[in-house]
Amino acid sequence: RHGTIVALLREESEAFRRGYADLMAAFKSRNQFGNLPLGLRCNTWVVPPCLSAERAEDRRILPSEDPACMGDVGGNLSGKERDWDSEFRRSAAMPGNNPAERVARDHRLFLLWSHFVDEAVVTAITGKGGSKRFLEIDRRAEEGKLSSEMGHGGSKGSGEREASLLKGLLADENTIARDVDTLAKVTIHFNGEVIEVASARNVGDSPGQWPLGDEPALKEGIRALNVHGLREHVCHAAPWDGGEGKDLLGELLASAEFPEEDLTPPKLRWELVFSWVQHLKETEKAASLGLRRKLRLQCGSDEGEKALREAIGEDRWNQLAKLNLGLHRCTLEQLMDLANRFYSDVAIAKIVSDFESLELSPIDGQTLTDFLHSRGINMRFLGRLATMSSKNLIHIHHLCVQEMIVRSVKRIVRAILARPNELVAKASALASLFNDLFGNRKAVWDWIRRFTKARFGYEVSGNIADGLQLAILRDICKRCGVELKAKTYNFASKSPFKASDVISFFPVIKCLQFQSTDARDLLEQAKGLLDKGKLDDAVLASTSALSKIVAVCGSAQSACCANAFSLLAVVLYHTGDFVQAAVLQAKALAINEREFGLDHPDTIKSYGDLAVFYYRVGEVDLALAYVERALYLLHLCVGEQHPNTAATYINIAMMEESKGRVGLSLRYLQEALKINQRLLGGDHVQTAASYHAIAIALSLMEPPLYPLAVQHEQTCLEILDAKLGPDDLRTQDAIAWLEYFDLKAQEGEGATECNIASKGHMSVKELMDFIGEEAEEAKTKSVGGKREAKRKSKTKREKKRSKTPDSVLKEQRSGSSSGSCTNSSGEEVDEVDVLVVQQRRKDLKKKVEEPKGPVAKVEVRVEADEGGWMPVLSKRERRSSSRDSNKLQEAREVVRQVREVKKKPVVQKDKKEEERKEEVLNPHARLFHPKMNPNAKEFVPRFKLEVE
Repeated sequence: RHGTIVALLREESEAFRRGYADLMAAFKSRNQFGNLPLGLRCNTWVVPPCLSAERAEDRRILPSEDPACMGDVGGNLSGKERDWDSEFRRSAAMPGNNPAERVARDHRLFLLWSHFVDEAVVTAITGKGGSKRFLEIDRRAEEGKLSSEMGHGGSKGSGEREASLLKGLLADENTIARDVDTLAKVTIHFNGEVIEVASARNVGDSPGQWPLGDEPALKEGIRALNVHGLREHVCHAAPWDGGEGKDLLGELLASAEFPEEDLTPPKLRWELVFSWVQHLKETEKAASLGLRRKLRLQCGSDEGEKALREAIGEDRWNQLAKLNLGLHRCTLEQLMDLANRFYSDVAIAKIVSDFESLELSPIDGQTLTDFLHSRGINMRFLGRLATMSSKNLIHIHHLCVQEMIVRSVKRIVRAILARPNELVAKASALASLFNDLFGNRKAVWDWIRRFTKARFGYEVSGNIADGLQLAILRDICKRCGVELKAKTYNFASKSPFKASDVISFFPVIKCLQFQSTDARDLLEQAKGLLDKGKLDDAVLASTSALSKIVAVCGSAQSACCANAFSLLAVVLYHTGDFVQAAVLQAKALAINEREFGLDHPDTIKSYGDLAVFYYRVGEVDLALAYVERALYLLHLCVGEQHPNTAATYINIAMMEESKGRVGLSLRYLQEALKINQRLLGGDHVQTAASYHAIAIALSLMEPPLYPLAVQHEQTCLEILDAKLGPDDLRTQDAIAWLEYFDLKAQEGEGATECNIASKGHMSVKELMDFIGEEAEEAKTKSVGGKREAKRKSKTKREKKRSKTPDSVLKEQRSGSSSGSCTNSSGEEVDEVDVLVVQQRRKDLKKKVEEPKGPVAKVEVRVEADEGGWMPVLSKRERRSSSRDSNKLQEAREVVRQVREVKKKPVVQKDKKEEERKEEVLNPHARLFHPKMNPNAKEFVPRFKLEVE
């Protein structure tokens, strides 16, 4: 009857029910950023076992979504009527001439937009909602036939392209806020239907504008809508024959159409035109008037100016003329040609350059799509992007090919869901599709190759590589709204998927993501200042961006604040404020987990960054827990072959070094080096970072391998000098490191022989094998049979035995002195001490020479009051003449001087040993020797800004 103990106690005890409600309310009010103590939300493409039961009565929703446990699916819902269109237009008409006015206007628009999106989604799917009268809901079925023209990525006509062109040319800080038609529109793909929801115009009997205090987004404890809570379950309780599903898939593939005529031209995005205008402004600033004269010579004319005035109107023409770029003297056709030329010659090449520098580092198809759309690049150019990145950016090439495959399969999935069959039949067809896709069946892959060739102009060769099956399956499910059972899928088997593995379908939402333009510009400015090393200015810019975003959203718990929290945490981390950086990053992580789910790219990045921050504050075990979770999610989403995975390996190695596991650290670093060399090339900056990290690890081994560290740091310096130049801070750091390692290597040449230095850049496996071989050889030589082992053991014990001055003198006389010996305290006595004793002995012989009898024998005994060895004369000598007493005093003086000589080198050696351990074996060693450069910063491998 009851799914949880809380549900049982709430029903049985009124006091518990009231107390539990008060506890949850207090938690919401006091813990602003933390999620409720009810576990995570089910907001990803796999569902837990409690939701995957075959019978409906056996399914239980998670406590975070169960109203009985004070959970819910979230959403800004009110249940009251609201005239969306009139309020959107009234808010968009607010003034925006300065930042303060834009903040006030954007605050109104954001609260209205977030309420509209949640109400539109819930009303369209459930049919419930208080504002249904003020919404226009258009439903249609997905395309039921496969064709290369499927989708809505093409331009509907020249009018749409001209509107996008003008919007991009005249774009400013108010463009997004003024676009009411786009703000008040939501597109939903759900279970074979396309539902378009927009604000209804001229409804009449309007309730008027809502007061600002009535906005649902301003209430405490409001969370974003979890669209997975609106899922539609597939009932697998009844017996089912999967033949209908296979027939449905075969029918779709057999009827696929590929028209010979050209496809619809790709859609012109206004973001591309805006990027073009910004590029012209930067070029104008750099080249003075050269670009403007060139444009006037090629395109500008009086006839073009007159035609453009008539086409766009006087007001728009004046705005275009104020840009002072010469574009106002061109016709619309000429402007369109110039924009297309920028598209093909500059825009695509620039984003490839950003991918190469790791300024942009997508880890899945959705982040790749977002990056391309933000630059105005249509997804129809994926084929060209894949070709351009096939040599130097292997991970981008694989990601583009993966995205083309996912978009091809998405057409098949939507066509299956559009059929008027039962849900269980659709689930069976999807299982057959997945089996054919990952089993490399000919029919499905023929469709994929033909579609990618016709749609993207790219020929897919080969099948899905091992290790990427889960990444592609994840992308397909998230794009098509399919939830699968959480279990291990054996992709090597013939049929890894069954109809019962498809649990439910959830809605996929597409809408404009409203944000403050001023805050976005401040975030980009802060990133640029951070890259330039201007930390104070970066702190100011990132703090201003965060405060502006909070002012617009009305709450610091919004998903829009997560990126600002994360960036500010990274900036503070570089300033050395590790504690505050960890606090801010923990807030960003809580928001990302709640809003986007565990396997979202922003959540993964938050895990990795928070792990580095915890490491810097000394919480190494906690840091390892977070970074291992980030690594697991990266393997799930993108596989091992990605620069972010290599950066995570470096971070794990850094943490393992601090735990004393240098050997394990070296293995992680070697894997990171292999990945960077394969994906980015041997001369990339990230590859240089891998060489530097390996050099650090080699210097921390016991004994330190400084010659190998010198070789790796030399390679790092050569790469940085070629890529960044000698004046870059990272190059200067590498120079200081190299000098430090070289100095340590020279100091250790006389004391320790390092044969491994002649091996060059060895892999970790080869390095460990070589060390093991030398250890085995030494072991074999030292044993050599039982007799030899006993002799070695006896010799070793004799060496450890304390030696007296008499024995030392005896060894020196016999010529069998060694490089070092030990005194009674077990301390080593340098060879210099022995030579001094020998010389003083000779001098003593000359002074105390006697004509009769031998030289008095010098015995030794322990003087308890002094704690050392003292020479003592025999009874006969003590009864001798005054000349003998003078000899005794001289002998004591000699031994006293010997003891003083012996003490000094030992003390110096102890100090030197302590300095070596403190400077080299410290896991938190500074970026380079502090005596060489006391103002240097610490080296911390991190994500490319990436912390990432």
